[in-house]
Amino acid sequence: MRPVVTVEYLTRRVRNTDPMTRDQVAWSGVDQRDPTWADIEQALRDIDGRQTFGVQLQATDDTVLSVGWALGWYLCSTLPDMNWLVNPNFVPAEPTVGKVRPERNWVSLELVLQAASYFTRIGGRDPSLAWVPFGSLGR
Repeated sequence: MRPVVTVEYLTRRVRNTDPMTRDQVAWSGVDQRDPTWADIEQALRDIDGRQTFGVQLQATDDTVLSVGWALGWYLCSTLPDMNWLVNPNFVPAEPTVGKVRPERNWVSLELVLQAASYFTRIGGRDPSLAWVPFGSLGR
């Protein structure tokens, strides 16, 4: 039987508004302990790349689901295994042989919410989604 894994921390990466440190650190972390699904879903929906840059969910087993923002899309990865959620329908504008464009890991909010729901309820990566190791994404 799989041990129960729960999300222990929700960390929002938000714009640093502290006038003393914002020149040195553009983003700061705001932690929330024992978040509800409503807290997590709202945090993910708030990611806009301007005020909120990303969200991290840390589970009791020390795994992390990290979600960031890229030009209107989302980047979603797991730690410590460094796997990225990828868009299974991505078709590069110019097909290349033997090279995967980085945009393959730009995903929709819908996929991010599905990944976060699974991570929150069960723990780990949702096996019904497409995940690839970080090293397999072309740069």
